[in-house]
Amino acid sequence: MSGVATTVRPASSRVGGVAWLVFMVGMWVAFFVALLGDRLADVWQWARDLPLVLELGVWLLTFPWLLGTAVWESSWATWLRICLVASFAIAWTLISIPRENKLAKGAE
Repeated sequence: MSGVATTVRPASSRVGGVAWLVFMVGMWVAFFVALLGDRLADVWQWARDLPLVLELGVWLLTFPWLLGTAVWESSWATWLRICLVASFAIAWTLISIPRENKLAKGAE
């Protein structure tokens, strides 16, 4: 029965994965541009001033970047904030790299 599913379903395209990676990198670039332009505090204040339901939605849609913003705007030591934000950017970018589907490749 699983053979039927693989013959009916077309091979997955990597376009979506590449598009997500480009989006992820672009958002981190925008994050660091805002950081260097000293605009991150404005973004953080804007997000915090939203009504709770909208704020939760923004957190859900932009979690890694708002998490980085929250860490950066905290009163923690500068070295810790730099390490954490860099870790978030690297980790989320690495997990966004499209990978080959081994299961689909083995079925060919």
